Amino acid sequence: MGLSSEFSPDSVSGLQHWFKNKEGITTDGSDNVSTWADEQGNQDLVQISSAQNPAYNAGTGALTFGDEDVLWTGSTSTHLNNGFEAHTFFIVMDIEDVSDNRTHILFEGTTHSGKMNRVSLWKNDGNGNTFTYWYGAESASVYDSHGAKKLVDHPLEYGTKAVLTIHKSAASSATIKWYKNTNLAVTNTDVDVDVDLEVYSLSTGNASASIRGNVYEVLMYNTALSTDDIASVQNHLIDKFSIS
Repeated sequence: MGLSSEFSPDSVSGLQHWFKNKEGITTDGSDNVSTWADEQGNQDLVQISSAQNPAYNAGTGALTFGDEDVLWTGSTSTHLNNGFEAHTFFIVMDIEDVSDNRTHILFEGTTHSGKMNRVSLWKNDGNGNTFTYWYGAESASVYDSHGAKKLVDHPLEYGTKAVLTIHKSAASSATIKWYKNTNLAVTNTDVDVDVDLEVYSLSTGNASASIRGNVYEVLMYNTALSTDDIASVQNHLIDKFSIS
């Protein structure tokens, strides 16, 4: 790996939000997170209620999400991104619960025309550590042509930290790419991804679909980063969190 210690993700143009490991964390008396401040100063993530706070591990800087644990912008109309535009998200995390038939919503977005917009992982029946990667719009359990639908099954090892990258290439007729660490896990060009994914939360307050695992760091760029810039941020995070 050996990435220069001088590299910083904010040297890459377009960094809108940076929820940094062990930085900007406010907790209550029980080490539950009430605020995760944005290093860029644009929009903090805050608690919905004291009963839905992720737990904080000061040693690792992990925010541990369980049933209904969620942090949000404070309003479904306050967004972390301009939904129609290109963007690149990075999240360092691990999954602790690999129960079958479970969704882990990483980012929740505003509902439009009855369709729930989200970025999520779906644990399939009996498939070990294989997850289905999702991006886009959902109406009930049916994903429509304005979302990227089911992308592909791909391993995400239980209890192992990984850097996940979600890259939307353009405002419309876009390609959606998911990376695990530096490996391209998913490329989806099958649908016209014009979904308005206006993200307002990390995880979700829905007990059956919240993240069940740990989140260490989140970066959100308001542009489609180049392949080289994606690799620079990925390698920085891989080095930082000693991911092999």
